[in-house]
Amino acid sequence: MSEHEDTYDLFQRGREHMRRGDNAQATVSLEKAKRREPDKASIREALGVAYLRMHRYQEAAAEFGHIL
Repeated sequence: MSEHEDTYDLFQRGREHMRRGDNAQATVSLEKAKRREPDKASIREALGVAYLRMHRYQEAAAEFGHIL
């Protein structure tokens, strides 16, 4: 990924990986997006769903808990 890629691009790339069923790869983009905008609910929600689909329940709960 390019350093010039913005947070929205990272978010969209993560969501595209999720649509393809590649949740592990989705977490890479979404975690980078979260580091840039840690309070963005849409990023945290998508990351939580990716974790949930990977059965990483504690991490999923942490992301959803942050949103609440």
